Amino acid sequence: MFVFTALHPLGPWVQQPGRADIGCVAGDVMPTPAAAGTLPLTAIPQPGQGCLYNGVKAASPMRSQQNFIIQVETAAGTEYVWTGDRWMQAPDGVKGHEPQYWTKLVFDDSVQPAAILPLSWVDEFTLNVTVSA
Repeated sequence: MFVFTALHPLGPWVQQPGRADIGCVAGDVMPTPAAAGTLPLTAIPQPGQGCLYNGVKAASPMRSQQNFIIQVETAAGTEYVWTGDRWMQAPDGVKGHEPQYWTKLVFDDSVQPAAILPLSWVDEFTLNVTVSA
């Protein structure tokens, strides 16, 4: 998962410096569907896909494909929630039962522009949402 930023939607776009991929852990492996207890058993990443792109040996802790970033106003200020679809991971194999993964984006403010830190698995998180009348 690569991060690019721009001051305008039409660019120019610049890749976030430092760690290039914030969604894959180098040297890690994902469990097979049989080990994870999910169907279909044929849902095994192939070389060149996802974290295995370009011959890299890595795995995604979230096992998700990003679908949206949610901007949330909280008591602490603006926070961002990363959401991803967990394809082919429903225990019963039904597409409509596949879960999503949500996590807060964490930023490194010591660099400018602020960089998004690598994503990691969390079981839960809390947002103190600000409600306006």
